[in-house]
Amino acid sequence: MVVLMKKPGNINAVFKALNGQWRFHRSLRSRKSTAPSGTVTGVADFVSNTPMEYRYSECGEFKSNIGVMEVKKEYIYTLEEAHIQVKFTDGKLYNEVTLDSNYEANCQHLCGDDTYVTKYKFNIDNQSSMTSFWVHHVVAGATKDYDSETTFTKLV
Repeated sequence: MVVLMKKPGNINAVFKALNGQWRFHRSLRSRKSTAPSGTVTGVADFVSNTPMEYRYSECGEFKSNIGVMEVKKEYIYTLEEAHIQVKFTDGKLYNEVTLDSNYEANCQHLCGDDTYVTKYKFNIDNQSSMTSFWVHHVVAGATKDYDSETTFTKLV
C-alpha cells in the first residue's frame, strides 16, 4: 500500500500518479549530420506489475529528416524509499529519480562512451494529482550527440 503525504517532492504521489496511459510528444535534435532529427508522437502506458513497480511501454511514430518509422521503448519503474528507479527491461539501472521540492530531478547515466544528462519535471497539484510531466535528455559522447525533450499528457 502506498501512503500519500501532501508535501513538496513527495515521490509516492508522483509514482502513484504515473499509473495509466499518457500521450507524448518528443522532439529530437541531433548535432551529428549522420543521425536523424525530428519528432515522435505516440502513447505511453505505465502498467502495474506490483504495487511498487510499473512496466513502461511506449509506441510512437518518428517523423524525421530521413523518413517516418514506428518506434517502441520499454522500461521498468520501481518505487524505492526515497526515489524511483528507472531500469532497462534487463534490470540494468538507467536513472534514479530523486525529487527536489519543486518536483524536479536531475540524473546522469553513462552508456559506453556516451553520457546522458536527464532532467525530469513533474507537474503535480496539491491533491497529489498529475496531468503532465516532462523529460529532457542531453546526450553527448563518442557515438551520440543529441537533445531529446518529451512532454507527457495524461489521457483521461
